[in-house]
Amino acid sequence: MNFAQLYNHVNGLTTDNISVKEVANFVVAHHDDVGEVNFWPVELDPDISLGHIKYERDRSSPYDAEFSIANIRFDKCLNRCWRRFVCCKELMHVFDTADQRVDTRDRFVRLMGEFEAIPIPVDASPMFLSELWAEWKALIVLCPQRLREKYIAGWQNKTLSDFDIALKLKIPETVVSAAMGGYYLNALVRLVEKPE
Repeated sequence: MNFAQLYNHVNGLTTDNISVKEVANFVVAHHDDVGEVNFWPVELDPDISLGHIKYERDRSSPYDAEFSIANIRFDKCLNRCWRRFVCCKELMHVFDTADQRVDTRDRFVRLMGEFEAIPIPVDASPMFLSELWAEWKALIVLCPQRLREKYIAGWQNKTLSDFDIALKLKIPETVVSAAMGGYYLNALVRLVEKPE
């Protein structure tokens, strides 16, 4: 399964908001290597990280092939909207390639350095770019085009505030302007219709 298939699934749902647990269940059912997804509330330093994904390998019996368990750890102090966004964003890392994964201490330190420096895109590591893409993927999953269309006119004519839409979609208020803004459609095309 690729991201476009996941997006098409959530865009085809009829619910008023997208369940991150159901997104995880769809990933487990359709992603070749992910056999389980767990969400763990933990104590994190929010100045460093609101959440991360850590993989472990397992198998259901000695005769079966190994599969990945995606353990998503999130700051237990996050409110519901932030928890949903952070968990969904970390879940989007199941689509990362090997060079995009932050799976060693050295790679983590390099990524933290890039977050401090904010490199020019041409100099950014695949890990840094993956973080940006994961945020957009999470936003597009939690606010697929069919839900965006329900609220865009109200947002544009200011009868719906960022806060109103955040409550309806159960996403952080700070990401609503990205969900309703003009770049959303570019991100949708880039990540769903013409993925790399």
